[in-house]
Amino acid sequence: MFTYIQRQVERAFSGERAKTLTAAIHSSDRWSTFSQYRLCGNYCATCMREYGLDAVELMEIPADGETKFGDWTMPLAWDVEEAHLELLEPRAAARLLASYREEPASLAMWSAPTPPEGLEAEVVLVEGGSEEGDYGGVDVKGKLVFTSLHANKVRGPAVRHGAVGVISDYPGREQDELAESVCWVNAWVDYHGWGFLKGDTRAFGFSLTREKGEYLRRLLGAGRRVRVRALVRSWLYQGSFPLATGVIPGEGVSEVLVYAHSYEYGAEDNAAGCAVALEAARTLNRLIRDGRLPSPRRSIRFMMSWECYGSMAWGVQRIHHDKNVVAGLCLDDVGGKKELTGGRVRLILDSDCQASFADFAASAIARSCFREEEGFPCEISPWSGGTDHTIFQDPMFGVPMPWLTEHPARFHHT
Repeated sequence: MFTYIQRQVERAFSGERAKTLTAAIHSSDRWSTFSQYRLCGNYCATCMREYGLDAVELMEIPADGETKFGDWTMPLAWDVEEAHLELLEPRAAARLLASYREEPASLAMWSAPTPPEGLEAEVVLVEGGSEEGDYGGVDVKGKLVFTSLHANKVRGPAVRHGAVGVISDYPGREQDELAESVCWVNAWVDYHGWGFLKGDTRAFGFSLTREKGEYLRRLLGAGRRVRVRALVRSWLYQGSFPLATGVIPGEGVSEVLVYAHSYEYGAEDNAAGCAVALEAARTLNRLIRDGRLPSPRRSIRFMMSWECYGSMAWGVQRIHHDKNVVAGLCLDDVGGKKELTGGRVRLILDSDCQASFADFAASAIARSCFREEEGFPCEISPWSGGTDHTIFQDPMFGVPMPWLTEHPARFHHT
């Protein structure tokens, strides 16, 4: 039976359509703003309706910096119109260092607005910067901290010592293959966590390429006074973000859940995951309606929303009480060109607390679909965390959910 289903799906599934879907989703998500996230959510829901799914829904989830689902606090909403960083002094060395319009990842998510005319500040090189002790004898008050570490690791200590923001040339300074890349910073909090909360200190951050980082280092290493102007036209506000979901109906109330998080910068992570889920939904529903596949015994629910924030909100509001989801599949970091990204297909099995038949079923399917002789071997790996499967597997929800991925990949979050 499974061989027949696999053959039908392989014939009907369109890689080109999935690639087109990836491009469309990425065109919104790459801007990392809540207005663009809304466009993405609407697009995913529209696709589900066009593909004939039932019960298509856009759930609104608060983004107010204080609402809690489980132990996750929903961050504030954030939008940005324009942002750039330009070198002012030394005057002979003046140049543009970063532009949000040219490269959205150059601006840290939740960067606070500057005054309308911009903010001029001195740049201070801090070796390290992630530890409180790194600031001993270094005056950063009212200045921008320049570091080679990930900006999020430095942000908390820097703002506690009075810095107005952070500049980073991570990871390009250390990795040759990423020299022309900038790091997408999607964690911007005072102490720990991910999304900006109501009580966090407002600051802004910029990511630079290796060449621009070295340019600043040469000036600072020569003892020159370095001043920049940062302009950030952004706003933090109480808003919401959507969760898009639709169903291929089964015979009863139980469901199998396919979750692919959206609202992230990368095409591989995770516009492609959403695209694969949508194309799978179209393919299965078409085959069922054409009579080439039987209707499923259990409903198949497809879902896209923010990583962990969306899955936690859905789980608390729908799964916790109903307990109707028998198993799931998480799609995160898929579809990369392996000779470029260095990624490999991996199936991450369930945690011990959710040991399940789903591991055996998913492993058998993966081995059949990803064939080494075709250049796509699949590694079956023990549990590791990192994305929405950890939310659904929590005993509070009790959903066995293997994770199909190509993580880690070379250009992740750049």
